[in-house]
This record gives sequence, structure tokens and C-alpha cells, in this order.
Amino acid sequence: MAEMRADTPFGAVRPSDAKTFMLASRHPRTVSEIARALGVSRQATHRSIQRLMDRGVIELRPAPGSRRDKIAVVTEAGHLAREEVAQQLEALEAELEALVGIERLEALRQILLDLTRAGAQQPDS
Repeated sequence: MAEMRADTPFGAVRPSDAKTFMLASRHPRTVSEIARALGVSRQATHRSIQRLMDRGVIELRPAPGSRRDKIAVVTEAGHLAREEVAQQLEALEAELEALVGIERLEALRQILLDLTRAGAQQPDS
């Protein structure tokens, strides 16, 4: 993915910013909620959101019922970026399918899902 992204406007996006964007794009969340989900400080999350705002893919809006917290919302440019990434993922999956076949690709997908679930069930250290 990094190679595919290299020649796009998102080639220099940090992995932490990509994770922040992913969480915000699933549904609008407060900065505090994103920080908890990522297991990082609110300040680190805010810096990540600021970099995403500088790219024009996220904006902050006031959180209802809170004077302090803000909600990270994906902008129109952010939605376009998500579509571009989805197309890149489809191309990557097509390459993998051509290399290993659909059965092995599905097995790989299942293994990755199992590993993700197992990691999510691990207690924090």
C-alpha cells in the first residue's frame, strides 16, 4: 500500500494519521474517543488530527453537550481520499488473487481476521 500511495497526495501520510483518519471516517468521534481507541494521549491525537486538517480531509466541529471536546468529521476531500484508497485496495487484492488464487487469498483474509480478533482480545500490557 505504501508503494501504491507514494505517487498520490497521501504518500507522506504517517501511519498514525491513517489510523486516526480510519476511525474518524467510520463514524464521527470526539478527539477523546479516538485517543482511547488508539491508546494514545489526547494531545497526540489532536496533533494527528491537525495534520489531517492541514491536508483538508478532516475538520473539527463542537461536540454536543461539551464545551471542551470536538468531533472529527471527514470532509468532502476526505471522502474522495477514502474512495481512492478503496480503489487501491481493490487493485492490491486483484494482484494478490492473480498471484496466489482466490482460495489462498480467502485463506489469507481469514488468517488476518483471526489475528486481528486475537489481538483485540489481548489484555493491555
